[in-house]
Amino acid sequence: MSIIHASAQATAKDSIALIEQERIELELMQRRIREKQDSLVRERVKINEEQKRIEAAKRVEATRNNPAPLQSANAPTPIIISKRKVKNVVGFAPVQMLITGFDLFYERVIGEKTSIVLSGGYHGMENFPRQNSSGAGYSNSSTTLGTAFLGGDKVANYGVRVQVQLRAYLFEEVEVLEKLYIAPTFLYKHDEMVRLNNRYALNNSVSPEYNHYFAEAVVPGLDIGYQIKVLRYFTVNPFIGFMYTVPITGKDDANEVNIDFLNPYRQNLMVRTGLTIGFTF
Repeated sequence: MSIIHASAQATAKDSIALIEQERIELELMQRRIREKQDSLVRERVKINEEQKRIEAAKRVEATRNNPAPLQSANAPTPIIISKRKVKNVVGFAPVQMLITGFDLFYERVIGEKTSIVLSGGYHGMENFPRQNSSGAGYSNSSTTLGTAFLGGDKVANYGVRVQVQLRAYLFEEVEVLEKLYIAPTFLYKHDEMVRLNNRYALNNSVSPEYNHYFAEAVVPGLDIGYQIKVLRYFTVNPFIGFMYTVPITGKDDANEVNIDFLNPYRQNLMVRTGLTIGFTF
């Protein structure tokens, strides 16, 4: 029995010794692998450094073979011309100032290729007969330019208007505020119309009587224009558009006035055109 027990102990010792030997061999193998990896890393670093050296040598050689041209001291400095960026335009409508009153506007950049235009003004147009210099009657002559469009009753109209317009420039960045644009428009106007009572003949020496009428209207529309830069700081802007008059008060008063060409205070669709001149900043 003791012989068997001794044999088992010897076998166990041999197994432990074998396992220990294998562990040592495994550690040696792992150490060799780590050393090999370190060697590969060092070789890779050397290769990268050699590639950088070769590339630097190529650049030096290329510079030596193709030297940069020397610029003469008297050579003109190249000028880069770029469009002046602007965000605001203020101006007026010259045609309306000559004919019916004045109209001022302000344009401001609000987004990508878009701007908003606020405008307003006063307008007045008369088509009254003038009193003769002797005071004995009235001649059939208009008192202001622009009344040739008005026939029928002898009429004058005075009023104020306020307009909001949203412009979308089609081909230029908005900071330039230039070239073709399309613009939905909303106009409000308040007018007083004065009509000479028709029972007074032109040669009647009696002082004439006048009838007063009032009207308000909103006028949505759509304009197409082309804003042109001139003299760096100024703009010229011709435009054309369609507008639809919608009376909100005084519709009956507007119907009382007889104008042969076009009554601008009745509900109607009309074409408008104009010109503005502005200053940019």
